[in-house]
Amino acid sequence: MPCESEPAQKNNRNDCNNECQPQVTRTEQGNSSQSGVTVCHTSKRRPSSQILLATAIVYVRDKCGQLVKCRALLDSASQGHFVTERLVQQLHLRKFKAQIPVQGINKVTKTIHYAASLEIKSRFSNWETKIDCVVLPKITGMIPATFVDSSDWGIPEGLMLADENFNRPNSTDILLGADVFFEVLHCDKKTRPGNYPVLQDTDLGWIVSGKIPLAAPEELPRKSFFIRNNDNLDQQLQRFWETEELPNKTWTAEEMCEEHFKKHTARDDTGRYIVRLPRREDQGRLGESYEQAKRRFHQLERRFQEHPDLHQAYSEFM
Repeated sequence: MPCESEPAQKNNRNDCNNECQPQVTRTEQGNSSQSGVTVCHTSKRRPSSQILLATAIVYVRDKCGQLVKCRALLDSASQGHFVTERLVQQLHLRKFKAQIPVQGINKVTKTIHYAASLEIKSRFSNWETKIDCVVLPKITGMIPATFVDSSDWGIPEGLMLADENFNRPNSTDILLGADVFFEVLHCDKKTRPGNYPVLQDTDLGWIVSGKIPLAAPEELPRKSFFIRNNDNLDQQLQRFWETEELPNKTWTAEEMCEEHFKKHTARDDTGRYIVRLPRREDQGRLGESYEQAKRRFHQLERRFQEHPDLHQAYSEFM
């Protein structure tokens, strides 16, 4: 799994090609039938720049039609749009059920079950649109990951930036895909030689994105990938079944009620709760009620024959 190690230390060895060199550590155990291998790939090269992603502050209409400021990430490589569950709840938007397969890097696919419609409007122009977004618990982490000093970038004063705090770490609740990205794009852009981002004009304002310099690259943490395997197949299977096996315990009435609530309680599209009535698992036959029901049926038929008006009123009601 990916992890972050301590900040990289200065490398005194010569690196002719300035390439990343992997480290491989092997651990041998005494038992010949079982071996443990630890592999850790670490990037030793300190980057001189990083990439700043394009963000914008846009208006989104809530359930009552009021405009609310939200932070969006512009992704020209996404075929769909995404919104966080937090924003949907905050704006009291209606969700609808959907089966949407979402595929990411390395063909990792996950099916999402809810979507929501968003009405988005620009803060600086008449541009607005309505899009269907896939609802996710979280889109990404903080963007940017750390504070970025942009004081010496030479950004013109008075420029209407799409996100005035583009250089400060903050969360994003919306991801706008390729169709919106290229729809809002304008021709004007401003560039500067070196490791500096591009300022691109859009209907949402000027977005800031691209390569940015690192003030202190030695302070950035290194990215490591750690894989460890020290169990044979039999032990792995045994641990799997032990994990999946349900514990044998006696449930109290309170615990059974709580478990039933967790499994069978949901909310519909209007926000109302849906709870399934509990049923006894040990219920037997209902008893010999057929003859009694038959007698009452014949009694009702005789009464209808004596009172035709009652029969007609009964039939109309039923």
